[in-house]
Amino acid sequence: MSSLSQDDIDALTSIGHETTQTIVCLVVEAIMYTFFFILVIMAGRIQFRKGSRLSVTMFGVILIIFLLDTAGCVLDVNNAIREITLTLTSTFPLSLSDRYASTFNLPYSISNSLFAYMICFGDVIIVWRAYVFWCYGKGRLIMILPIFTLIGTFGIAGVLSFCVARDMSTSDNFVTPPFCHHIQQDVYSLSLGTTAISTALTCYKTWTYRREIGEHLSRSNKKTRTEKIMLIIVESGVLYFLLLLEFVIGDIPKVLNAKYAKYNLTFANLVWTYIANHLLVRASTHRQ
Repeated sequence: MSSLSQDDIDALTSIGHETTQTIVCLVVEAIMYTFFFILVIMAGRIQFRKGSRLSVTMFGVILIIFLLDTAGCVLDVNNAIREITLTLTSTFPLSLSDRYASTFNLPYSISNSLFAYMICFGDVIIVWRAYVFWCYGKGRLIMILPIFTLIGTFGIAGVLSFCVARDMSTSDNFVTPPFCHHIQQDVYSLSLGTTAISTALTCYKTWTYRREIGEHLSRSNKKTRTEKIMLIIVESGVLYFLLLLEFVIGDIPKVLNAKYAKYNLTFANLVWTYIANHLLVRASTHRQ
């Protein structure tokens, strides 16, 4: 007969499952982080080779995103270590179930705040791409709309930081104060709107270029170098939009409950979240 109580057995099972999930997720995160690190170095070489103040500024934005991502990775590793030290290797005279309960107070929600700011700075790059095509002529006034939503995203991210400071142990949703409820979904939704507007504006400029200029440069169906670059920017913007859309839909309460209904679904969702987070950053910084 086991000397463990049923509560301790359940806690040990949960610890085993979460440890497995954490190890796999950290491995995935390490791989994605390595790719991002290489891309940041490549982006830095390209931007400094251009030498313009704007290029250096944009690389500064990319560097901020990278530093936020680094902070998130360090926090994930810290939480993983703390989970083990608080449960399996702890010398406190507590039952295993009580030790497991103590892990609920780890600062999981800080990662949500860091990711929100990563999205905000990713939106800066997306909006800047559109601004490059709309900065001349009367049409540039239309850029007020994505800039306005961008400012709103930063504002909501600031509110999220306030909510995190009040309750760092909440990993998914905040209950109090009322304006913190579903605040993370608000960040995703506003960023989704910013991306949709900016990408649509870039698509329009790409279409007009192809129609009014591209045909004069070449009578063949081959795309010019400028058009290829514009299409890459549009494609990465669409990818960024789709990833944000997945976050918005996935954060709906009914969908969220369905994703965590079974252990296998929870495991798959966690792995996908780590991958999607880095893909989102990769899409926003593509072709800078």
